[in-house]
Amino acid sequence: MTSCNSYDGVARVANYHVLTEILRNEWGYKYFTMSDASGTDRLCDQFKMCKSNPVDMEAIVNYSSRRKRCRDGRWILQLHPDSQAKFTCGLFENPYLGDPATETPKHHPHQGECCSCSPD
Repeated sequence: MTSCNSYDGVARVANYHVLTEILRNEWGYKYFTMSDASGTDRLCDQFKMCKSNPVDMEAIVNYSSRRKRCRDGRWILQLHPDSQAKFTCGLFENPYLGDPATETPKHHPHQGECCSCSPD
């Protein structure tokens, strides 16, 4: 029976690597597998919710797949609010705004003096 969790970011109920490559091919399991009650339905429901009500921006982006979608012509800037927002802010033209790390107060030549004369 599959469990209601994920392995390497993929739900166990839909994890080909775990259910086929490891369980059947490596360990030689030859019997049937089953999910928890409504395990596959829950996964489908979650997919439907994400598909019908997508978030505007992902925190961590898989840039390798994004590059491929750009090359294939499947990435349209107007359809992706996160890219549109970055474009509007100018992050594509100048992605590294701000002071270089060596010019922060931490690296200031007199930084040690300031810290040593602070009241106890």
